[in-house]
Amino acid sequence: NSMSDLLNNPEKKLPKLIGTTNREVRENIGRCFNEMYPETGGIDKFIQDKIKDQNMQPLIEALFDERSTTEAKKLAEAIGIFSVDEEPVYEMLFNYPKWLKDEIKKKYKKLTGKSLRKDLEDSFIEPIRSNVDRFLSADRETDPTIRREQSENLCKLLSENHPKTWMENKDIMEAFADLSPEELILAGRLYAKEKDGEGLMDAIRILPESQKKFLENCLGYFICPPLKYVERIKKILDTKKCTDYEIQKKLMDIIQSRSDVDLALINKFYMMKNGTSMKDDFSEIIPDYAKSPVYNLLNVIISKGIYDDVYKKK
Repeated sequence: NSMSDLLNNPEKKLPKLIGTTNREVRENIGRCFNEMYPETGGIDKFIQDKIKDQNMQPLIEALFDERSTTEAKKLAEAIGIFSVDEEPVYEMLFNYPKWLKDEIKKKYKKLTGKSLRKDLEDSFIEPIRSNVDRFLSADRETDPTIRREQSENLCKLLSENHPKTWMENKDIMEAFADLSPEELILAGRLYAKEKDGEGLMDAIRILPESQKKFLENCLGYFICPPLKYVERIKKILDTKKCTDYEIQKKLMDIIQSRSDVDLALINKFYMMKNGTSMKDDFSEIIPDYAKSPVYNLLNVIISKGIYDDVYKKK
């Protein structure tokens, strides 16, 4: 039904797809559409040909585009000759699975003619430079079963070494890159218990700013990823200079990279942290908000159905 509706009335169906489905469902719809309607030239071409509303272009660009292509473009913009926007780089290094990073490397090479690894290494100084390839190649454990021994070993390494030496310690950095989020969280709890309540984030505060930022992002993405995205959304709102188009692209980045559970937590944490809702805050800065594609994008995050499903299980 979704595919036939999309074929017959794409301009009306596309926003509805954004507001009522998660990324996995949309990707499946895109694959099935291409198989069932090859005469259209593929869903990307079909959507571009049929929808002429310029306000919907960011949705079109991101909705069915291969995520690796989108991410490669984002990194190409982030890595400059004299500076680097660390936020998208760290998100990719610490938060993406190996298969996606491998695809991004290929697309980056095709897009720029250069090696992503080499460009990243050229953008950072030691000891960050030595760790770029480690995280770029890392195949993080995703099995939720916690290997307690691995967590205990990491805790022991962290306790026996001063935080200033952590980034130069191969065993510590490999553990940061390879252990599952659950195992890293356990290691952090064991460390805090051993240090009388001082957590990993407390320990790295003494580091030089560049190293502190690297490890804050590394640890932040497994301690509580939704909080990082709350900060990102608030940053979009505080800027107040973003165009409707730019806001759509930034929100699509978040929606495409987070699970439904994380999106529900983003919604909850935003209200807890700021005392206001995202819907109210965005409606203040976007003219004719209810008709803007941003309205549909926020519905993905705010959706009561997703929110209720998550918290009824808790």
